[in-house]
Amino acid sequence: MVCDGVSVRWLAGIIRGSRLLAEWHWTWNDLADLIHGVPERPHLPRYIHNPRGWIKARFKRSTGVLPPSKLKIIRQLDSGERARQADGAAKRAAIDHCPLCDEHGWLDTGPTAPDVRCNHDPETGGW
Repeated sequence: MVCDGVSVRWLAGIIRGSRLLAEWHWTWNDLADLIHGVPERPHLPRYIHNPRGWIKARFKRSTGVLPPSKLKIIRQLDSGERARQADGAAKRAAIDHCPLCDEHGWLDTGPTAPDVRCNHDPETGGW
């Protein structure tokens, strides 16, 4: 028994029937992550009322082309992209509301001074 109501033979039949190993070249770690609920759930719930139903549902939701290892990478890239977009929006808002710099975030220091990026702090005059 793997867990309540789940034998090794039953689980092997589900895995074989899914064809994820043979046709889609998933790894055993991908199968373990799938059963645990990755990437939607970082950890397996403490108590599963119907383990067979949980496992069948997990396999039904699987997409052969996207094993959990690839989904994790996609989510990491997506969260990084969202962070970059948020950072860009925050910089744009700071520039838009700053009375010290131009629309590109540069201070007007005169013709003889070097170009300076504004820090948008009125106390320092943007320096």
